[in-house]
Amino acid sequence: MLQIKGHFFAFYAFFTTLAALLKNHVLKKVAALALLLAFTFNLGGYHLLVKVEQRQLRREVKQRIRAGVSESDLVRIEITSDNNKALQWKDRNEFYFQGELYDIVRTEHNGSHTVYHVLPDEKEHALIAAYLHKQENSKDQRSESALSVKFSQMVFKIPNSPYMEDPLVFEDRSTCIFNYANHYHSIILDITSPPPQEV
Repeated sequence: MLQIKGHFFAFYAFFTTLAALLKNHVLKKVAALALLLAFTFNLGGYHLLVKVEQRQLRREVKQRIRAGVSESDLVRIEITSDNNKALQWKDRNEFYFQGELYDIVRTEHNGSHTVYHVLPDEKEHALIAAYLHKQENSKDQRSESALSVKFSQMVFKIPNSPYMEDPLVFEDRSTCIFNYANHYHSIILDITSPPPQEV
């Protein structure tokens, strides 16, 4: 309980200080813009940062290929009609092969098969893997929050109230662990008789 009070007073102090600062109209506009940017970044900023980082990594790889790559850094991948479907093309000069991302340096066509001399793109592959891992974790967190709502609905049974237009109805009230309606004392007092008259 003390921890909750401490957080409350910290938030109260923060917002009163912020309110004092916002008396100036310029600061109000700056604060509104900062909050808007913070909310926007929270919604889609991570995706934007990943795209910017990915574009930067692609530029670095292209510059490295233009500068010249030694043969020892290249991987030779031979594709025939049998394993042609093992390639998953990302774009014109990039593909996945056996779960790894490669950038094409040069291509040789020898009859019925094609030989790609490629550069493993480990940094971009790691970036994409981290991004997908974060996406998967956020999906898990959303499902955990849905589970916590279901658990709280199961633990606390909310009785139908005459003051609520649309009372909350939960599917299985038999599994309720704590029925707080039995422990609740209303602040509304039913007065059955008028108050006494003064003499």
